[in-house]
Amino acid sequence: MIDDISKKGEAIASLIKHRRIMLGLSYQALADRTGLSKSTLQRYETGDILNIPLSKVDVLANGLQTSPAYLMGLTAEVSPTQPNNNSDEQSLLALYQKLNSTGKLKALADIEDLTQILKYTEQTSERVIFRAARSNANNPPEIIPNGRRIIEKFKKASGVTRKEDF
Repeated sequence: MIDDISKKGEAIASLIKHRRIMLGLSYQALADRTGLSKSTLQRYETGDILNIPLSKVDVLANGLQTSPAYLMGLTAEVSPTQPNNNSDEQSLLALYQKLNSTGKLKALADIEDLTQILKYTEQTSERVIFRAARSNANNPPEIIPNGRRIIEKFKKASGVTRKEDF
């Protein structure tokens, strides 16, 4: 029984290390993605820690862009079961996970505020038209076909009413 646990632990350690190397991640980069310490990650990979909690397997799988089933040796398919996040999103998630409940609420409120300011959001054609119309005093929105209607539609949809937020 102990040999089985040891073999399974070694297999998991090997899969973690293999996946980290395949992604070209250092221990520090994986630590940043997962919120786990570098020393803990090293101990997982060397087999010093054989009994990895399932919650940590899930965190590791996310950081290694794979599924927990792959890390546990239950499937040979490396592909994640959920969409990959890019490294910025992974870093943001790792930082968010370090916050207490008050900090998480504050972070969410701050992000919500940022999404209401156009210069921090993805550009849409309506926003580009609005900015073009607003930026040139000689070309008010009325002379752009449907310009006024697009601006009003955008204001209504976004809930933005202050000019400085556009």
